[in-house]
Amino acid sequence: MKKGTKIAAIVLSCLFLLLVAAAFILPYLIRLDRYKGIVEARLGEALERKVSLKGLRITILPTLGAKIDDLVISNPSEFSPTPFLSIQALQVRVKLLPLLVGRKEVAGFTLQEPKVFVERDKRGRLNIPLMEEKIRKKRGGNLNTGRVKGAESKALRGLYLSRASIEGGDFVYLDRSTTPARRIEIEAIDLNLKDLSLEKRVKYHISLKWAPGDVSVEGWLGPLGETTDLKRIPLEGVLRVDFPRLKNLMKKLAQGKGPAIQGGLKGDLNFQGNIGSSLKVHGAIFLKAFSLGEKTDRLIDDLDLTLRPEAVLSWEQEELTLTSNLQIEETPFQIEGGFSNLQRKPSGKLTFSSAKGIVLEQWSPKFPPLQKAVNLKGNLSLKGDLTIPHDGIPSLFLEADSSQMDIALVKKEKKKEQGTSGETETKEEERVPEPSRLDVKGRFRVKDGKFQGVDFHDLFLAGEMRGDELAIERFSLTVLGGKLEGSGGFNRAKYPAPFHMKTHMTEIDVNAVLNNLTSWKGMIKGRLDGRMSLQGTGLSLASLKRDLTGSGRLQIREGELSWLNIVDQIVRAMGGKGWGREKTTFDNLAFSFAVQRGKVSLPDVLLSHKDMEMRMWGDMDLNLKLQMEGEAHLPPSATKDLSEKGWRYFKDKKGRLTIPFSLRGNLKDPEVRISTRLIEKGIEGVLEEFLRKKIP
Repeated sequence: MKKGTKIAAIVLSCLFLLLVAAAFILPYLIRLDRYKGIVEARLGEALERKVSLKGLRITILPTLGAKIDDLVISNPSEFSPTPFLSIQALQVRVKLLPLLVGRKEVAGFTLQEPKVFVERDKRGRLNIPLMEEKIRKKRGGNLNTGRVKGAESKALRGLYLSRASIEGGDFVYLDRSTTPARRIEIEAIDLNLKDLSLEKRVKYHISLKWAPGDVSVEGWLGPLGETTDLKRIPLEGVLRVDFPRLKNLMKKLAQGKGPAIQGGLKGDLNFQGNIGSSLKVHGAIFLKAFSLGEKTDRLIDDLDLTLRPEAVLSWEQEELTLTSNLQIEETPFQIEGGFSNLQRKPSGKLTFSSAKGIVLEQWSPKFPPLQKAVNLKGNLSLKGDLTIPHDGIPSLFLEADSSQMDIALVKKEKKKEQGTSGETETKEEERVPEPSRLDVKGRFRVKDGKFQGVDFHDLFLAGEMRGDELAIERFSLTVLGGKLEGSGGFNRAKYPAPFHMKTHMTEIDVNAVLNNLTSWKGMIKGRLDGRMSLQGTGLSLASLKRDLTGSGRLQIREGELSWLNIVDQIVRAMGGKGWGREKTTFDNLAFSFAVQRGKVSLPDVLLSHKDMEMRMWGDMDLNLKLQMEGEAHLPPSATKDLSEKGWRYFKDKKGRLTIPFSLRGNLKDPEVRISTRLIEKGIEGVLEEFLRKKIP
C-alpha cells in the first residue's frame, strides 16, 4: 500500500472514530435543559394546564433526534390530582440525509409507557372537553369543523413519518357521577403507524394485551389529503377480540362486583368509511358456552350465540342503524333498529323476531330455573322490541305465540328436617333479587295445549313488569269444559312476595278439576261458576295461614257429593232408616266465602235439590277442619219412616221436616250431629200451636 493511501485511510478512520465518539458524547455535552422551562411554559399556556418534564436532550445514534423524559400534563384543578397524561419518554428520530436535501422524513416517533387518565366529575363533566373548549376558542373553531387551517396544512406537506408507535400505554376511566364511583382500567396498549404522510394511506395496528384477553385493530387510514379534513379521512380495518374467560373481563370492568358470567367471546368486525362522517360495519361475534349465575344456581347454562351484524355508524348525526342475524343455539332471529344521540344519552329502538320459532325442548335445559319448574314441549314464535328512551327506564316488549304446547310441573321431593320425625313444612327460600333496570311488557298466546295432562285451548296472557312489580293484566283460557279468566300480580322485591289475584270461572267441570289436579278424585261433581279475589304474601302454608285474605261467591250446578251422604246421616241421627240413596245429589250448591288469618268464613251455604234444601253457616281452617251449623228441610220421601207423632212441630210451610244439625271434623269425613237447637225448634212449635188455640 502506498504511503499516501495509508495516510488517507488513517485520516478517515480517525474521522469515523471521532464521529462515533461524538455520537456518544455530544448528547451528554449538548444538554437542552435550559429550554425545559420555556417548553413547559409554552405547552402549559397552550393547554391552560400545568406541564412538567424531567429532561430534554438530542440523540445522534442510530439517527438524529430528540428525547423528552417524564412529560406530565396535569388535570384541571377541579378534578383529581392524578395527571391527565404522563409519558415516560417521548422520542423523535429524523433521517439525516433526506433532511440535507430538504425532505422532511422522520424515521420514528415513539411514546413510551403513556398513561391517560379520563375522569367524569360528580356533575357529569369530563376532563377532556374542558381542554377541548379552551383549544377551540384559540383555534377559531377548527375542532368544530374538523379542518386544519391552510397554513398548518402547508407546514405538513412533504412530511413523511416512517413509523410512529406507542409502547406499553395505560388508559384509566374514572366516573365519579355514579355511587359508588366506577373505574375501568386497560393496560398494555401498543400502537404502530407506518408510512404516515398527507399523500399516502397509513397502515395502523393497535393491540391491547389485556389480562382478560386480547383486543386488536388493524387496517388503513387516509390518505389525509392536503386540506387534512379530519372528518373526511377514509378509514378501514378489522377489529378482533378474544376473551376466553368472560368471568375475568366482567371482574375487570365491574371491579369484582359484576354478575357471575362464564363462557368465551370472540369477534371479527370489518369496518369502512370516514372518521367523522360514517362507518359501515359487518362481521361476526361468537359467544360460546355462555352461563349466567353461580354453578349451583345458574340462570343460563351453556348457551351458544352467534351475531352477524351489518351496521352504519354516523359520527356527525350521532346515529347507529343496525340489521343483524342472531343465532341462539339452533334458532335464528332477525334484528333491526337504530339509536341516536350516542355520545350523551343514547335512545332508540330494536325489533327482533324468530320466523322459524323456538323449539322449547332444546331451550329448556339452557335455563335451569325454568327446567326445574316446568317441562315444556312445543314450538314458540317470538317477536318484540327493545326501546331505550332519552330519559327513563328502557322497556322490552315481547309477543309469543304457539299452536301447540305441553306444560308439566316438575315434581319436587319433600324434604325432612334432621332430628324430627315425619314431614315438616318446606320453608320458602329467602332471597333478595337484583333491582330491575328494565320494564318488560308482553302477550302470550297458545292455541292448543296441555297443562299437567289437562287439555286447554285459546290461552291468552298479557302482563308487564315495572321495577319489581309483575302485573298480569289479563289471562283467559278454555279448560276443563269451561272458561277461566282473571288478573293478578306480585312484587318480587319483597320476601315473602306479596301477591293478588282475581278470577272468574264459567262452566268449569269440578270433577275434572279434582281428578286431574288433586287427590280428591270423584268426590264432587258438577259445573262451577263464580268469582273470587285473593291476596297474600308467599305461598308456603305458614304464610297463607298468616296473611291470606279475600272473598268470593261460587256456585256448583247439577252435581253430587259422592263422599258424603249428609241427608242419609241426618235421617239416621233422627232415628230413621235413612234416605236410601248412596250420594247427596243437588241441583245447586252456592256459597259465599271470606278468608282471613287462616280461617275461611262460610256465612250462607245453600244446597238444594228438587223439594229438599239445606242451609249451612260456619267456618273452615286451611287444614280443612270444619265447624258448621245447618238446617235441613227434608221432604216426606226422606223422612217417611220417622214417626209422625210430635214431628208436626218441626215442619216448615212446605210440609218439609226442618232438622237443625252440625258438622265437625275433617272435610273428607265430617261428623254429622243433630243440633241442640232441635229442642228449641220443638218448643217454639208447641208454643206457636198453643197460642193459636188460645188466641182466636
